[in-house]
Amino acid sequence: MTRRASPSEQTGAGGIAGTKSDFIAIGWGPMENDHHDIGTDLVVWVRDARLFDLGLVVGVQVKGGESYFRSPKKSDDGTVEGWWYAEGDRSHFDAWASSSVPHLLVLHDLDTKTSYWAHITSDTIVSTGKGAKVLVPKANTVDKEHLSELLQVAAVNQTRPSWEGTTWSDAQSLAPGDQWRYAAIVPRLVAPHPNSFPDDPITAAEVFAMLVQCRFQELQHRLNKHSELPGLLEAEDHDEWDWRFVGSFAKYLNGDPATGLKLRVEEAPSDHRECVAVVTLACVYLNGDHPEHALGVLNELVEDDQSEPVDLAWLKIQRGRVRAELGQLTDARSDAFDTLAVGDQAAEDLTATALAGSAAALIFGTSSAEQMDVQEVVTAGDTIAGWWRSQELSGGLAHSAERTFNLWTRDESSVTFAAEDLASTKLLASSLAAGFAADHGGWRRAIGLMGTDALMRVGRQSDPVTAAQGIELLRISGDSKALKLANVRLLSDGPAEAVTIAASNVDPAKSTRTTSLANLQLLEQAGDVLSENIADRNVLWLRETLADPRAFIDRTTPFFLLDVKIAEAIAGLIPSCSQRVTETIAEDISRLNSCFDQLKAKSWARIAQQFPPDLWTDEQIESLKRTPTRTTSFFASQHLASWPTETMR
Repeated sequence: MTRRASPSEQTGAGGIAGTKSDFIAIGWGPMENDHHDIGTDLVVWVRDARLFDLGLVVGVQVKGGESYFRSPKKSDDGTVEGWWYAEGDRSHFDAWASSSVPHLLVLHDLDTKTSYWAHITSDTIVSTGKGAKVLVPKANTVDKEHLSELLQVAAVNQTRPSWEGTTWSDAQSLAPGDQWRYAAIVPRLVAPHPNSFPDDPITAAEVFAMLVQCRFQELQHRLNKHSELPGLLEAEDHDEWDWRFVGSFAKYLNGDPATGLKLRVEEAPSDHRECVAVVTLACVYLNGDHPEHALGVLNELVEDDQSEPVDLAWLKIQRGRVRAELGQLTDARSDAFDTLAVGDQAAEDLTATALAGSAAALIFGTSSAEQMDVQEVVTAGDTIAGWWRSQELSGGLAHSAERTFNLWTRDESSVTFAAEDLASTKLLASSLAAGFAADHGGWRRAIGLMGTDALMRVGRQSDPVTAAQGIELLRISGDSKALKLANVRLLSDGPAEAVTIAASNVDPAKSTRTTSLANLQLLEQAGDVLSENIADRNVLWLRETLADPRAFIDRTTPFFLLDVKIAEAIAGLIPSCSQRVTETIAEDISRLNSCFDQLKAKSWARIAQQFPPDLWTDEQIESLKRTPTRTTSFFASQHLASWPTETMR
């Protein structure tokens, strides 16, 4: 005898097969739940767009066939918005919604071979009295266009671990590939606690974490306990890459160039190690105000596309940070949006949530006012890694305040020879961790505080080079207000040479989004203490930029009145310029058209006032006296038209 299959069995099997095919098409791994099906047809392993397994699972209940599309929900104009799926007993719905595994209800259309899905939650379940129903939206299809939404659903029920009491934790519980990233972003989870002294030798990853924390003296003591371990400055010649890497980083922190770190990138024996080496080198380049170099090394590894999901997010948000500095805001936001999802997809990973917080801040900082979502950026930025960095920063400020107070009280007993400067090291540690996390705002704050802390110890007899380093930190951090105050103090009390040194190294053409205003501010204030060659070079560049500012605007996206700040910088530089350049600017002024903007008029009048009286020709004076009659500028009228020719000559 033969048996005949039922149509419903064929329809159900076809729905499951079609849904499996759709999940396979987006790169996920569906498995049929044949033996223990109590309301879950498929168990699906979740992968990202590059087919990396995310360690996430979703359950899927499939309903296939036309009978499940007979209860449409329509809009006022008759358009189908979705279909209701109802059951007389709501137990299935409640089980799906309360499961630790996210569940999808899928209606599969056998004719169009389309799978429509709904995430079952307490909010999507609608009571019908005894039973319940769920709307499956027509817009929700299982395809690559909806991969990001499906990934969000897959990550929604992740348990976020508690990190209270982890100050004594070590790196043993971390996957080997994650240790380097943790050591850079949340070093306290990798570095041994200061009060722990294990018998086993310290590992290279632990050394790196302690270097990020700037625990230099303690680290050297731990290394000295084990003769088989290299010293910090000898580690760069070790046979193992791990030790060569930490040796190169230690040398950088000791003031050496980044040559060794470049070699470590080229030699990296694994994807994880190459990632930490590239990010470290990129951060070093940014610390040195070389964003183009940072972009180059990051681009190469991102485009290689071999990094695992959180490592790739790390590279992308670092690249987004650099792109924003170079005015590439659209590309920067794209990198940030790509990074944002990793905070949900790997919620148990402290580094992933930290990177997502940095991504939210970057998106917020590059958005127009109407696009800004304050709640989103505050929520995303409220991370464990951020709290721990704040602890480091507040510790540095506390030590700075204590040191300042001891100096004020002339407390000689507080001086300890060969002791670490805890204020400087903690502020440096905060800047390193913020930089590694691509928290550009946190990095700027820490760098700026390092500058103010250094300058508060400067007296008129101090080494100008040391004082110039403080000015340089303020400039790189973009803290133009503190920079202005510091310059005034140094130029009046000394050592004024510090301002000369710092300003002589400024190249306004290489300004970034962060440094653009600070660079112009420094040139303006240091103008009369610069050499003639440097003053001429900068004034001519400023003159060209004023005539065509597009390249500078594209690179720096200025938030200030660019033409006014350029004019003020020129005014500050004129006293040091050669007669040739001064005459060129005087000719420019004599040809100015009427100015209806008070700030611009005031700035140009200030430039004119810098010139010696015998510089002007009769023709230029007459031109200046005629121009204000065609303008509403009160300042220009008072300060240009009233100058008599004989006085000017």
